[in-house]
Amino acid sequence: MDAESVAQRMPDDIRLTMEEGGSFNFSPARAFNLKAFQSGGAGMVGTAPNFLAFLECIRSGGAPLISPELNRLAKSNCIGNLTRDDPS
Repeated sequence: MDAESVAQRMPDDIRLTMEEGGSFNFSPARAFNLKAFQSGGAGMVGTAPNFLAFLECIRSGGAPLISPELNRLAKSNCIGNLTRDDPS
């Protein structure tokens, strides 16, 4: 069951379960471990205002964070026409 409808800080090193089955460990403090493997698909760390600034940067062309070419590539279909089974 979901938490109450207020923001709550997640504890470190918690096991989360997925609706499809299976589970994974979530460790927010890992982001600050300079020796930890950097996993680009594992999420990001930042404040809501910083995330909004990042999205605005991407929406408006990428500057000053990334080049226009990388911004174009990031917004393009890089996986082709992969199909996904509908779970319903």
